Amino acid sequence: MRPLLILPFLLIAQFINAQTKTMTKGYLIYNLGVDTTFVGYYEVADHNFQFKIIGRANALTVTTLSGSLFPNGELKEATGYSYSPTLQGEGKKLTDYHAYTSNDSTYFSQVRDGKENLSKYSAKGMVANAIGTPFLFMLPVLAVYAPKNVGEVVNSYHLIFGQNRPFTIKRIAPDMIEMGSQVMGYFKIYTGDNGKLKSIDGIGSSWNVKGSFVDELDFDSYVKRFIEKESRQPLKALNKPDFVEAKINDVAIRIDYSRPSMRGRQIFGAVVPWNRVWRTGANEPTRITIDKSIFFDGKELKPGLYSIFTLPTKEGWTFIINTKTDMWGTDHNPEFDILKTPMQTAALDEPVELMTIEIRETKEGGVINVIWEKTKASVGFKTNK
Repeated sequence: MRPLLILPFLLIAQFINAQTKTMTKGYLIYNLGVDTTFVGYYEVADHNFQFKIIGRANALTVTTLSGSLFPNGELKEATGYSYSPTLQGEGKKLTDYHAYTSNDSTYFSQVRDGKENLSKYSAKGMVANAIGTPFLFMLPVLAVYAPKNVGEVVNSYHLIFGQNRPFTIKRIAPDMIEMGSQVMGYFKIYTGDNGKLKSIDGIGSSWNVKGSFVDELDFDSYVKRFIEKESRQPLKALNKPDFVEAKINDVAIRIDYSRPSMRGRQIFGAVVPWNRVWRTGANEPTRITIDKSIFFDGKELKPGLYSIFTLPTKEGWTFIINTKTDMWGTDHNPEFDILKTPMQTAALDEPVELMTIEIRETKEGGVINVIWEKTKASVGFKTNK
């Protein structure tokens, strides 16, 4: 009977061998509104991958990275570095990256200016910010490991902030895959009838980018183009840290936030989706500090530091106060919500490019205005109940 058992194992081995010989490669162009922010080459074959990416986000850099994945798509090891490009070639080296797994844990090393930063995660994962810019280019690579049947899900981790955060890859339709985590948001990867990658939609995610795939492009010409464009017109910071403060009836109020720009994009209903809690800014959560109690619709907010979230819908907005302040802005946990109140909205005649928060004094207290695109959302408060 033993020879009969050999056939199933041979068939399984042939299937696995066929799967590992699948190669996916090409170029991915990411755009943030009207700005091209990342262009790069990616390749995955036999669970080995490589990238070369130029990024024009907060600084102009080129990053190369290569490594290998486990058969389920989780990161096994990776090595690479980033540098400032020049017209003559590689400029100053910026960061060395190294990642490896051991005993079901993942280790990362980043070396910058001779200083090493080490981190350890007690799990394997598919995505990790500690490998630098290329983590966004893991999306087309991981599409190879997506489930084949609609509705099926692959579960792993996004390794970030010293935590193992759930990361999923879900087959939404024969030509669409959704992948992401609560921290990075969720991206939709579209494919053709033959499974060939076509585009990525990250609108509504933490990055709010759109990606398009091409088989060939002149990478070096893009590098030169980016360098020349940067010398003529440096790309503005993606988000501007800022604050607003006021003293109303002896109550000191300060709001710290990061201000995103429109950049030619539709904001509400797209970059800021309807019916989803918004960090009311960018990057880390928007935070409010008060030294005496204030009151929203008769509800007391005691002195302290809080995070501000909003829930925009087509029918109206909700203002939310949360006690947790030490997380990434997209990582809202409703268990820590302590106050919710409706906001008033008004349409503006002219669009506002840079998101703005105001604190205005009124007869009984004040009003907080959130202004962006062609919308102003307002919530009033009193300094005495």
